[in-house]
Amino acid sequence: MTTTSSTKQQTLAASLTFSGKGLHTGVQVTMTVNPAPADHGIVFRRVDLEGQPTIPALCEYVTDTSRGTTIEINGVRISTIEHIMSALWTMGCDNALIDIDNTETPIMDGSAKAYAESIARVGLVEQDAERRYYEVREKQVYTIPEKGVAIVLYPDEEFSVSVHVDYNSKIVGNQYAVLLPEDDYASKIAPCRTFVFLHELEPLFKMNLIKGGDLDNAIVVVENPVSDEQLEHLKNIFGKNDLSIAVFGGFYGLCAWALGYQWNVMWLDTFALLPLVILGMVSLLRDKKFLLYTITLFLSVAINYYVGLFTCIFVFLCFICFEVCRYRGIIALLKDLQRIAIF
Repeated sequence: MTTTSSTKQQTLAASLTFSGKGLHTGVQVTMTVNPAPADHGIVFRRVDLEGQPTIPALCEYVTDTSRGTTIEINGVRISTIEHIMSALWTMGCDNALIDIDNTETPIMDGSAKAYAESIARVGLVEQDAERRYYEVREKQVYTIPEKGVAIVLYPDEEFSVSVHVDYNSKIVGNQYAVLLPEDDYASKIAPCRTFVFLHELEPLFKMNLIKGGDLDNAIVVVENPVSDEQLEHLKNIFGKNDLSIAVFGGFYGLCAWALGYQWNVMWLDTFALLPLVILGMVSLLRDKKFLLYTITLFLSVAINYYVGLFTCIFVFLCFICFEVCRYRGIIALLKDLQRIAIF
């Protein structure tokens, strides 16, 4: 998970500078991540303000987590710190002083990839101090019922994270991801990009957010057909005359989903059901028993929409092969096809 298994504290071997615009504010910002002494922790410093006030990256200073993580002390705030924090901590950097000349970190390409690559390039150095760890001795649960959020901590010998999210979307669907100690954060997690649904754009813009958002730093997910009127409306809101919606087929969507979630164990659930779906189809056509076919096909679609869709296509191809091998005339073929479609 990290670049080292050292029990000593670590800091950067050299300073790193990043420039870009803030996702929500749209302001240009330069951020320099500097080495820091042992026991310093990760601290942000607003170099654009008088006295250069600092804000330690600690949970007690978090004031907002909607659409990003914001920390604040005495009215001084820094927002959207989650990507740089993710890269520093997971790559193994315990101590850093982050100089920033505006209110929001640069969004880069919408992921932590640039941060992780830069940290790996300059490397880390050990410091003459041991790391201190929180030890979870019993199960702990934190929930926000009105938002459907639950965080559960379990005692374990090593650190790992498993995440399940449901955006109530037929495109994104249920997502499940795991980060284990042996996983490579820089290649598995860091490249994951910020995304937003098309129907969220106007409300977010009216909330004075996503001023710096574009397709270079975020993925826009389009779930439903977009009319010409809606497209013109979006052009007027965002001042973009060249705005267009690219339409791709289901195969493209499946490929995109597969690339983004290639380690997702839900693949295994669906593929495990595939032989049962085929067996159920044969049972339906030969013996007119529909239960196995109906249940397994339903579960395939329910587990994941995209994989379920292609399971249906594969079943149809198997049906064609099955009928060709035992061809009994056009009437029998149509009856079998009706049976498959109904059940």
